[in-house]
Amino acid sequence: MALSSGLKCQELAGDRWNLFDRVVKVIDGLTLTMPDTPENQAEYPQPKSQKPGCGFPIVRCVMMFCLATGAALCIAFAPYRGKQTGENSLLQQVIDCVLPGEILLADRYYATFGNIQRAFENGYDVVMRSHHRRAIDFRKGFKQGSYDQIVAYDKPKTKPVWMSLSDFSVCASFILVRHVAFDVKRPGFRVKRIALATTLLDASVYSVEALASLYCRRWQVELDIRSLKTHMQMEHLRCKSPSVVRKEIYAHLIAYNLVRDLIIRTSLLFGTSPKLLSHKGAIQALNAFAEKLQPGASNLKELERALYQSIFEHPIGERIRPAHPREIKRRAKPYKIMTQPRHAPRKRAA
Repeated sequence: MALSSGLKCQELAGDRWNLFDRVVKVIDGLTLTMPDTPENQAEYPQPKSQKPGCGFPIVRCVMMFCLATGAALCIAFAPYRGKQTGENSLLQQVIDCVLPGEILLADRYYATFGNIQRAFENGYDVVMRSHHRRAIDFRKGFKQGSYDQIVAYDKPKTKPVWMSLSDFSVCASFILVRHVAFDVKRPGFRVKRIALATTLLDASVYSVEALASLYCRRWQVELDIRSLKTHMQMEHLRCKSPSVVRKEIYAHLIAYNLVRDLIIRTSLLFGTSPKLLSHKGAIQALNAFAEKLQPGASNLKELERALYQSIFEHPIGERIRPAHPREIKRRAKPYKIMTQPRHAPRKRAA
């Protein structure tokens, strides 16, 4: 149900708002906390750096979104620590959501040989920031322009933890990857130059400027995750057993995609883009109309039109990056950080 709601949003949007006439999907990781119960701690233990009783069980998630509509398409989750619980391992559980001919957009953590090799095998393309451990020399490789090259990624000597030995043995000895770099001239950005790794090798079709514009839109997934964790109040879950925690996560995704469905319908009605309408404004409008929007209402069509109009009147303001240092004005409250379980100070106070 949760995943089908995201697919319905994609079907409703059709091929509108696509880039390069192709569907672009974006992926990123996040963490969620839950109540500190023995059941949750057993399945999703807190980090080892925290003392028992001083932290919360934590779950690591990897989510895939539609870039054009912001709909949540699929999710994988696992304990925060342990074998096969990293983001690259979780990616393999949702990678089948990327269909042949589509583009996967991701940050530098996913720009590994194994992930790019899988893109070639499955017929989709990737646009990722180059991995921070890979040294890039634009004087080498097949040059297609200034800061534009095609190089070979050699097969690593050791297999990734998420890949089986049989799959690793049939991997190609090398793959061709295109590197492009561009300068970031907008004030407020800490990074001044970004290098991308992509399987879109044809420079005559996919220019450096077009790839730079596409990657700059990757930040949209951070805003979609913020909408889920903050606007939908998903950051700290409420259920006290792991099985119900998982149901709660899917319930949040269904609610999130239903709001996205309203935003898409509003965009189609008024001829705008879903990414220009406020997710928080749509939630506020829906809450304001919820009491009147009943199945037996005589003026249901008029109320729906008024709801769409209200959502349309809440566009996203222009986000201006601050040019001043990262400082905060509000002072933190003078409470101590818990470093031991509550029963210990209670025992001493008694």
